[in-house]
Amino acid sequence: MSRLSRHLPLALFFGLIGQLVVAAAANYDPLSLAPFIQAQVLDLSFEDPARQRELPLRLYLPASAAPSPVVIFSHGLGGSRQGSAFRG
Repeated sequence: MSRLSRHLPLALFFGLIGQLVVAAAANYDPLSLAPFIQAQVLDLSFEDPARQRELPLRLYLPASAAPSPVVIFSHGLGGSRQGSAFRG
């Protein structure tokens, strides 16, 4: 058995895996939401009297009434609460 015929099935296997990875990567959007994610969005604001400033706040409430984890995300300087729509 030649060396080529011994390694041909393995080369074909890895070639197929490589094609699958490339196809999956082409369709991948890291900012898209899973279709099953449902959240109620509330835009609020509150006054910071010490700095005499209004602070905008966006809440994403899960559709379920079950206990859920809390994530606090600060967009940083120059951002807005509308700028991170991929979060929910």
